[in-house]
Formats: sequence, structure tokens, C-alpha cells
Amino acid sequence: MSKIATCLLILLMAACVAVAQPKRQVRAVWLTTAYGLDWPQSPAGQKAQLDKILDTLSDLNVNVVMFQCRIRGDVVYRSAYEPLN
Repeated sequence: MSKIATCLLILLMAACVAVAQPKRQVRAVWLTTAYGLDWPQSPAGQKAQLDKILDTLSDLNVNVVMFQCRIRGDVVYRSAYEPLN
């Protein structure tokens, strides 16, 4: 009986110990413009859509955004080196 009580006491004490929270958390999303299916074609539309997405992610406390800007060998920004999507 004392072994069972000791085991239960140890389990109870282990359950009561607070788990330390990490100093930093990564809450990330990957934004893709693959195939341009739901991505606006005009630069103004792209900026408005991206601003809306980033505002939503900020409201959701997302702190890392990985944005895919190179698609199928072309890019979604003006470049002297790469073809524009």
C-alpha cells in the first residue's frame, strides 16, 4: 500500500510542476502565389491583397511570414535579372 501511495504522490507532484514556457515562439505561415490561381495580376491588386493578408496574420499573432516570391523561374516583383510573372 505504501508503494502505491508513494507512486501516486510522485505523480501528483509531477503534475503540479509548472511547465516552463519558451522565451520566444515561432508562429509562422507560408504564403504562396503558385500558378497565380488566386493572386491578382495588377501590382495595385497584389499590394492590397498582401496588405489584407498581413493584417489578418497580425491579428492572429503570427510572427513569421515566409512569402514565395519566385515562381516557376519567374518572380512577382520587378527585376533586371529575372522575368516578371
